[in-house]
Formats: sequence, C-alpha cells, structure tokens
Amino acid sequence: MTSFVQMLVVVLVGEFLRRCVETLLFGFTGPLAKIPGPWLCKVSTLPHKLALIQGRNVERYRDLMKRYGDTVRVGAFYHGIQANPKAPDLQTETDKVAYKQRRRWLSPGFSISYLKGLEPILAGCLREFEEFLHVKCAEAEGGVAKVDIYGLVANLASDIISATSLGGSFEQVKTGKTYYKDRIISRLKRTSIFAQLPFLKYVPLVPPIEDAEIEDMLDRVLQKRRQMPKEQVHQDLLQILIDTNVEHPTVYTEAHIKIAGSDTSSTTATFAIKLLLEDPEALQKLIGELDSAFPSKSSPITMERTQNLEFLNAVINEALRVQPILATGISRETPEPRIVNSYETALHAQITAIGLDAANFPHPAQFLPERWLAPVDGVVADKRAFLPFSGGLRSCPGQQFALRELRLILATLFRRFELARVEGQDERLKAHLVRYFAANKWCVTVKERAE
Repeated sequence: MTSFVQMLVVVLVGEFLRRCVETLLFGFTGPLAKIPGPWLCKVSTLPHKLALIQGRNVERYRDLMKRYGDTVRVGAFYHGIQANPKAPDLQTETDKVAYKQRRRWLSPGFSISYLKGLEPILAGCLREFEEFLHVKCAEAEGGVAKVDIYGLVANLASDIISATSLGGSFEQVKTGKTYYKDRIISRLKRTSIFAQLPFLKYVPLVPPIEDAEIEDMLDRVLQKRRQMPKEQVHQDLLQILIDTNVEHPTVYTEAHIKIAGSDTSSTTATFAIKLLLEDPEALQKLIGELDSAFPSKSSPITMERTQNLEFLNAVINEALRVQPILATGISRETPEPRIVNSYETALHAQITAIGLDAANFPHPAQFLPERWLAPVDGVVADKRAFLPFSGGLRSCPGQQFALRELRLILATLFRRFELARVEGQDERLKAHLVRYFAANKWCVTVKERAE
C-alpha cells in the first residue's frame, strides 16, 4: 500500500513538473514569446482573470497599451468563450453560412419600416418618463428634484425593450424600482466570473448565472404569447423569434428567445448625460440645436426630426467612443495565425481600444463632439476606427433601433428639462461585459425648463 501511495505521489509530482516545464517553454519560446507584456503573462492567465472578475479590465488594457504599445500579451494562453457551445448565437456563430441564415431570419425585426412602426410605442414610454420627472419636480422644494438618472434611464430602456419586443411594458418608470437593471447587472457579473472560474457552477450555494425570477417571468410571457389567437398576435421581435423557433427549433431555441430582451442603450444615454454635464459648452450647443429644431417645449419629438440633428448625432458618437457600450469591445479572433505588427499570433483584437487611440482620434480621452463635424488638430475623425456596434457582416443588427432610442431619450430630456451635476457622489466605474457605476446609481438635479 505504501509503495502504491509513493508511486501515485511520484506520478502526480511528475505531471505537475511536466506542466510547469511545458508552460515555461510555451511562454518563453512559443509563438507569443516575442510579444511585449508583463513577464507573468507569459506563464499565467491569472492577472487577466483577476482583472475581469474585479471589473477593472478596461483600465488594465489601457494601462498595458500605454506601457507596451499597440500589441500586448495579456495571458499565457487564449481560449474563446461562448455561453453555450451547442447553441451558438449571432455573436458566437463561426460558420459563415449559418450566421447569414440566422441574421436573415431576424432581419424583419430590424428593418427601417418595422422600426418606424415602433415609434408610437416608444412615444408612450417617453411620455411616462416625462410625467415621472414632471411629478418629481412638482413635489421638490423650489422645483429642483434630485433623481437617480442612471436608474431612471435604465427603467425607461427596460420599458421600451419590453413594450417593443415582449408585447407589453414592464412599467418600471411608473414604479420607480430598478428591479430589472439590478437583475441584469447581477447576471452580467456572474457571467464574467463564471467564464473565468467555470468550476463555480459545481460549488454548492453559489448562485447560477440564470436568474430564476426573470426566467419565470419570461416563461410566462412566452406561454401567454403562444396561447394567443393568431388574429390578436402582434408581429414584434418576440413573435419573429417564436415563429423562427417553430420552423427551426435547433437553430433558435427558447434560450435564444429569452436573451433577446437585453438592452444596453441606457448605459450609453447615461454616459452621454454625464459627459455633457461635465462640458457646459457642448451642452449649450446641444440645447441650442434642440431649441431650433423644436421651438416649443411641447413640440413633438420624433424619430424623423431627430435623425439629422448634426450635433445630437455627434454627441452620441462621441459618447459611444469615449464610453463604449461593451467594456472590452466586440472582440474578433482570427481562425489561424496572422502577422500583426510583425508578430505571428492568433489575433484577439480589442475594438474598444481602437477608439481610444490618439493615432485615430487626437486627444482621445477628451469628450469632443465637434470631432465628428470638423477636423481636430487637422485630423478628420476616422470612421473606420469607430466600431461601437462592430462592423461589416458582424455588425449589431439592433444598431439602428439603439440610435433612434438614444436620439429620442436625449432630445426629450434636454429639451424639456434642465439638468445639473450632483457633486461628491461615487462615480467609479466597473465593467462586467458592460460598464456600470460601482455605486449602482448616479444622480443629477432636474427642473422644468422655461418655455
């Protein structure tokens, strides 16, 4: 027995040493050996994993690129991650033919004519948003209300996405509760952590990625929709997904239907508000443009009338560049090694970093909406380096919906109300797939604008 234990120990120690030698050889002589970066990243992915778990990967990538240049090694090995390898979606599907089919089946839900048909629904949600702020201002001393605009805009986005895609508004603006925002952020945190520490799903008492209450709610929505008589069914995105699921059950599963309701426009809207309040000159330019386009405070604010407002579009572009929707960008991996900056490697490009590169955008850390209207320091904004929704065939199918939503939210807010910063609050940001405020709120003061 003793000899067996000794032999087992020798085998385990030998295997450990073999893996150590293999890791060292790959780290210092493998194809990534010449790529600059911290020495620990040659032999370990631990720094990379810790940054992702702690929600500080954006800052880490920025600091590494400042120190080592445009191409940086961030870990010993790289393995692509997708939520369910057996059920790829539009982001994780690698087969080109299958990807085009998936996208084509969903395309009716993102057509221009379909988006125009959604305008009355968006208008209804925005009226609830306005009414909430009117009431808050009326109740506040001196007509100046302190509002968690981060939570409120998230509630508005939840109402919009549920009203347009799930057959009815969640009415989060009415209730004033940030239930769905909190649930979604919690899920994003768990998704990031589980991706780095997959063994956690086997640990007792550790909450799973899926949120049971949201899953139950979506199950009820699906059941109710499937029981509806055909003549009462509204042909929205939910119905398009259900119909596609019926025709192609292995391609669009119920899991795909349930994740279709996520929304990130509220994050961009909040960052745009914050950046504008930090730049009074840009804010006044936007207000001047809105006042010219909508002379009366009660003028209807529509998709058509906001679409070509140059400075409003420049503000949105700049907010998307400075604080992109997805924390680390929508990454792409080459299927085989390529020569990049003289290094042969399997490329995993950080699209977000491109938008914060001084070579593409002078003074990249500054919020300068004007760069989208005229050259800055003689440099025209390089739209090829502006990829908040990715690009080409892989671009986000919901891009036009998101831009229309952002225009309506910002135009409504700044034409109807006067906002100001609240000093002294926690403005630290974290990132788990998307960026968010560490305090889970960000407040402004709001009062009614004069006619």
